[in-house]
Amino acid sequence: MRASEELDTRRREKPLGPAGDRIAPVFASLVPLADAELEAMRQSGALVVGEITNPLPNAKTFHFPDDSFAIVIYSGLVDFYQYVCNTLMASSIMHSDGAVTSAALSMNDVIANLKQLFQAWTPDGLVLDRIPPISLAPLPPQYAEMTALLNKMALSFVLSHEFGHVRYYKPPRGANPPPRSPCSRKSSLIRPAAKACSSPPARKAAVLRA
Repeated sequence: MRASEELDTRRREKPLGPAGDRIAPVFASLVPLADAELEAMRQSGALVVGEITNPLPNAKTFHFPDDSFAIVIYSGLVDFYQYVCNTLMASSIMHSDGAVTSAALSMNDVIANLKQLFQAWTPDGLVLDRIPPISLAPLPPQYAEMTALLNKMALSFVLSHEFGHVRYYKPPRGANPPPRSPCSRKSSLIRPAAKACSSPPARKAAVLRA
């Protein structure tokens, strides 16, 4: 179907990094999908989900003329969430029994680092030399595992948001309405989605937005 073809095309144009599709295990953890209609679409191939290489922290849902849907999560968004989760986890160190021993960062330091991280987000993607060192520092294995879980929960939320676009999308009225063009939309974790904009289509697919 067109959605799967489009996702494959984008990945051929810009191959994924060494970690591969980091959204795949998140999506797999939600399967079978709780909504019967979405699950039927997934099984039929009318709904595909995946990561694409793009430095912007963004996520989009495309609707194609054959009524298939592609949910694409930009690599920049996966990276951004990882940096946020690293910063939050680095704010305290805990024993295996859950008791806090000592804070690696004060609350003010955590806020300052998160603010700096958000300021690293530009229209062209994340500026790596603006990312605070704590967001990039490796964590001990036990904390890295917790960070990965926190990141997975954040990305699951993003997927759930995009599922809503698919589930409740209503095609424009008219026999052959012109599809809307791709419009940049920041993740809902950062700010509410703006209204959709219209211009001549680039890939003959409508981009669904809140």
